[in-house]
Amino acid sequence: MAEIAHSYYPRIPRLILWIMVEIAIVASDMQEVIGTAISLYLLTDGIIPLYAGVLITMCDTFTFLFLERYGVRMFEAFFVFLISVMAVNFGYEFFTSKPNAGELFTGMILPWCRGCGTKQFLQGVSIVGAVVMPHNFYLHSALVKSRKIDRKAEIKVREANMYYFIESFFALFCSFWINVLVVAVFAQGFYGKTNADVRESCINNDNHMPDFYKDVYANNTDLADNDIYHAGVFLGCTFGVVALYVWAVGILAAGQSSTMTGTYAGQFAMEGFIQIKLPQWKRVLLTRSIAMGPTLLVAIFSGGINHITGFNDFLNCVQMVQLPFAIFPVLTFVSDKRVMFEFSASRNGYLNLSTSTSTLHGRSSTTCRKRNTMAPSIIQLFHPLEKKRTIFP
Repeated sequence: MAEIAHSYYPRIPRLILWIMVEIAIVASDMQEVIGTAISLYLLTDGIIPLYAGVLITMCDTFTFLFLERYGVRMFEAFFVFLISVMAVNFGYEFFTSKPNAGELFTGMILPWCRGCGTKQFLQGVSIVGAVVMPHNFYLHSALVKSRKIDRKAEIKVREANMYYFIESFFALFCSFWINVLVVAVFAQGFYGKTNADVRESCINNDNHMPDFYKDVYANNTDLADNDIYHAGVFLGCTFGVVALYVWAVGILAAGQSSTMTGTYAGQFAMEGFIQIKLPQWKRVLLTRSIAMGPTLLVAIFSGGINHITGFNDFLNCVQMVQLPFAIFPVLTFVSDKRVMFEFSASRNGYLNLSTSTSTLHGRSSTTCRKRNTMAPSIIQLFHPLEKKRTIFP
C-alpha cells in the first residue's frame, strides 16, 4: 500500500501520510516497551525495576529477528508460538475466574451494558480505535507480495484472494477470542469493585503473593485500578500467585509479537513512501531509539509503576488519531479502478466503509478530547488538500 501511495499522491500528502504512520509505529512501540517492562517486573517480583526492563527490551527484539535467517516459515511459526502462548495463558485466566458464559455470549449477539451511559460507550469505541493498529494496514498489504501468484490471470488472483480472506479471518478470529478472554476476565473481576475491596482480597486470601504486592491497591473507595500492572496483581491476589505469572508471560508474548510486526510495518512503509531501504537491525535501532527516550523518562520520573497508566492512555489516543490516515488511503485505492481494475469496491461497499470509518474516528476523537489529549479532526488536518482532491477520491 505504501508503494501505491508513493505513485498515487503528490509529494506533500505522501510525506504527511508517511510521517503519520511512523508516529503510529513509534507510539505502538512505546506501548510494547512499557508492557514488556511491566511483565519483567511482575515475573521477577520487582527485582527488575521498570527502567531496567525498558533497557532490556531495547535488545531483545534483535534476538528474535535473527529467526528470519532460517526462512519465512520459521518466522511465521514463531509468531504462531507467541499467539498460542497468549491464547493458553489468557484462557487459563478465563477458566480460573469463571465469568458468566451465558451473559458473555448474549452480549456478543445483542450488545448491552447494564447501567452504562455515554462515557462507557465512548470507552468501548476507543478500545476499537486502540486495537486496530494503523500500521498493520501497510504490513498486511506488503506481506501478500511474499506469495508467488500469477497476477496477470484473473482466476488466479481471485483464488489467492479467497485464501488470503481465509488466512485473515483465522488470524482475526484468534485475536478476537484472545481479546474476549481478557475483557471477560476483568469484567468479572473488576466490575463494581473498589481499591479497598481488592486490597482486602490481597491481604486476607491465602494466595502466596509477595508482601509488597498487598499494598499496591490504595485503601479508598475509588473504582479499582485496572491497568496492565494492577490487573496482574489483582489476578494474583484473587486466584493465586500462579495467575500473576501466567498473566505476565502472556503480556511478554504479546509485546514481542507486536514489536516484530511494528518493525516490519515500518520497514515496508519507509521503503514504499520514500524509497529508502534499511536493514532490519537498523530499522529496529531507529524505531527503538526514538521510542526509548520518552519511555525511559516516564519510567524514571513517573513516580513508579503505579503511575504509568496515564501515559499508556495517551498513546492509545495517539494511535486513534493516526487510524484515519491509514484507512483513508485504503478507501481511496480499493475504490479506484486504475488501481484495483475489476476488483475495485462497489459504490455501496465504499459508502459503508466510509460511514464506519467516520463514525469510529468521530467517537474516538471525542474520547481523546475528554482525556485532555490532542485529537484534531482528520477533515481539519487535510482541509486544504481535500479541496484539491489530492488525498480523497
